[in-house]
Amino acid sequence: MKKLYFFVLVAFFAVNSWAYVIDGSDDGLYSDYNIFNFGQSFTTVAAGEITEIRISAAGGVTNTTMRIFTGEGVSEIYSQAVSFTGESQYSIVLTTPVAVNASTFYSFIFDQASLSYASPGLYADGRMIYSGTWLSGYDLWFQVTIEEDAPLPITLSSFTAAFSNGASLLNWTTQSESNN
Repeated sequence: MKKLYFFVLVAFFAVNSWAYVIDGSDDGLYSDYNIFNFGQSFTTVAAGEITEIRISAAGGVTNTTMRIFTGEGVSEIYSQAVSFTGESQYSIVLTTPVAVNASTFYSFIFDQASLSYASPGLYADGRMIYSGTWLSGYDLWFQVTIEEDAPLPITLSSFTAAFSNGASLLNWTTQSESNN
């Protein structure tokens, strides 16, 4: 049991990145099939790395390429082959995380896909691309996970952990603290 406590403690202090999700997963979905250049634009909140994009596939079998762009299809910064095999929500874990800046417009576009979308779209910081045309008032069902680099707001000058009489005893001294 003491190994678990120590592991949890070390993991807490070793992890210095946090994730946030840009969520455009609306209800009231429509679906279209085998549409070319089907995607969504979005605006980042903080700098970090895109690690995952979730979408709702409308069915059928699709082997396609997902591309990530700055702006609305302005400059391609990433591409990855993906495959969907039916109507479901899919998690696309990027093989290489994509660095993004804070408060910046990006988009992901599938060369060809059968996806679910909402109208009216409720995601205010982007819009859907459908057959190569950007449409206001429509959004794909999507979620973009971005891991941001956020160091702990403290600097430790000393830290000790001990397991005694069935309990963990932690002692530390901070050298500096910010936003506390």
